[in-house]
Amino acid sequence: MTARKRKPRMESRKPKNVRNYVMWLLGRREHSEHELRQRLRQRGCEPHEIDDAIEFVKSYGFQSDERFAAMKARSEARRRGNRRIKSALAAKGIAEEQIEEQIAQLEPEPDRAIAAVSRFEGQPLDQKLRAKIWHYLRYRGFGSDAIRAAVAHLEDKLKQEDVEGP
Repeated sequence: MTARKRKPRMESRKPKNVRNYVMWLLGRREHSEHELRQRLRQRGCEPHEIDDAIEFVKSYGFQSDERFAAMKARSEARRRGNRRIKSALAAKGIAEEQIEEQIAQLEPEPDRAIAAVSRFEGQPLDQKLRAKIWHYLRYRGFGSDAIRAAVAHLEDKLKQEDVEGP
């Protein structure tokens, strides 16, 4: 058997037109400026080309870190707590003040925690299940106050079911 030639990896191939490549990336999904710069550096683009392309997409409103942060925070908020959202946004290169602004615009963390534990409703709330809920919510970045509110909500639901009966 003869060995087949391998195509070069895409990361190592420099795009012919850096602006078009950035536009193509932004056409697929929102990206932060930090992400775009990383992708272009991986592709071997020169710093002046990167700056030019980023300036171009920003000037026409195709890329906005504020818009990216809002979108990312909203999508993460469905299943994650404030700590996890902050961490995700910081990893994407979003400024701390923008992160705090986006967190403030979200639904309160205890309400999101209550929604996240709705899958545990109706189960007897013993010590093992409490520990499981704490671990489940803590892993997803919820704070202690939000977790306590969620557990209290489940306790109230169980008490209501006991009073109403089957």
